[in-house]
Amino acid sequence: MRLIFSLAVITNENQKVENLIKPYLRKNYDFDLEECIKKQKNYITGVLFGSFDGYYDSRLLVLKNEKNIEELGYRAKIKEVQWEKMIELQNEKLKKQGIDIEKEGEKLDERFGFTNAIITPDGKWHGMEPLSLIAVGFTKKESCAEYKKNYYTKYIKPYEKNGNITILTCNI
Repeated sequence: MRLIFSLAVITNENQKVENLIKPYLRKNYDFDLEECIKKQKNYITGVLFGSFDGYYDSRLLVLKNEKNIEELGYRAKIKEVQWEKMIELQNEKLKKQGIDIEKEGEKLDERFGFTNAIITPDGKWHGMEPLSLIAVGFTKKESCAEYKKNYYTKYIKPYEKNGNITILTCNI
């Protein structure tokens, strides 16, 4: 059961995160939430910039500041994010859990799902979706694998020259 999930929003220059998430926000509680989920609109009931509790799979970006020192953040230019370092840190966590990194570890261009969902500059939602009033996930295992396989190459890399990424914690 998952009510809270991480969402990345990719913006181009002069785009606002608020405008891209607007179709997914639930402003009017007169609408039936199950209908909103079926229509894939207006189902996010709460948004928090960044994270409030690591327990809920919140995410942070690894960045390098102007002094070339690593720091964590929730919003950055895509080209400033240290993607390989993030993979390294995630694989360290997986290794501590006894997971074989070679077979099941994170790899940037093959198996990397940094956030549960992502919205691209065209306003499209990719990744996990609300499945019911109390669950967010994938309807098929293949969908999850495809999302993780394409996360960086399809949803991040095309925007790395001028794009920005913002991490949000959301709930349905």
